[in-house]
Amino acid sequence: MSPERPGAPSSRPASQRDTKSVLYEAAVEAVQDRSSQAKAKMERRPQPKGRSRVRLVLLLVLGAVGGTLLAIRPSWLVGPETLPQESPAIAAASLRVALVRERDMVIRYQQRTGNLPGSLSDAGVLTPDLDYRQEGGSFSLSGQAGDSLITISSADSVTVFLGDSFARLRRRNTP
Repeated sequence: MSPERPGAPSSRPASQRDTKSVLYEAAVEAVQDRSSQAKAKMERRPQPKGRSRVRLVLLLVLGAVGGTLLAIRPSWLVGPETLPQESPAIAAASLRVALVRERDMVIRYQQRTGNLPGSLSDAGVLTPDLDYRQEGGSFSLSGQAGDSLITISSADSVTVFLGDSFARLRRRNTP
């Protein structure tokens, strides 16, 4: 018999175990070859050191600008410190709308419980500086708008009480 060459088919039949071993070894070798090729490719690729430094500098500059803006709080960024003073007509219209809303809350409380609330907070009213008075089975709410005292009672007509309040409020920001 002649000596067998490596890689050449052998004349003897290979057992199933030998075939599986050969296939396994070939698969392992292929995986190792792929992984070594990928490592070599990564080593050849130039690392962008300049880009990371530029990004770091940009982030530091942006952080410094943002911190400075937060510290000095310019009016063009945060807006005015206080709201402009409302005209007396607008303040009165706003109060009239608030009084109607709070009056409705007291009426709903009365309908729900059968009694008038002991205080405005019992009815869920949160508007500060309103005066609440009970007079028998009725009540009245009052508030101050500038130098005017405005009062609504439980029997007053909402339409008459509000008058042109909504129109004034709509026009408040127009010159």
